Amino acid sequence: MNLLTFIAPLAVAATFMMPADAANHKELPALGNTHIQVFDKTPVCFRPDSFPNYTPANADGVIRLVNGRIILKKITLPDYKRDVDVTLKVTVASNGDRWDKSGL
Repeated sequence: MNLLTFIAPLAVAATFMMPADAANHKELPALGNTHIQVFDKTPVCFRPDSFPNYTPANADGVIRLVNGRIILKKITLPDYKRDVDVTLKVTVASNGDRWDKSGL
């Protein structure tokens, strides 16, 4: 049996089994872990005298809604070219307010 006779059908079979974008596949480097701190001991509190229904972003970029009950902050995430996993660490602490609904 000629070696070419044996290899040619295997090459044809491998061509049909490869995904369509396999020729354009480019391995992307891992960027490692990225840590982004959004809030640091930022109080969430109802204070209609201090915070109207909407308060524009302050120096830290914190936006307050509903008289301070909701806080928002716009963040910019890295532009990843591959699938990533996101893990959030949230810490809620109470200042001892008896009407606090944090559960602490």
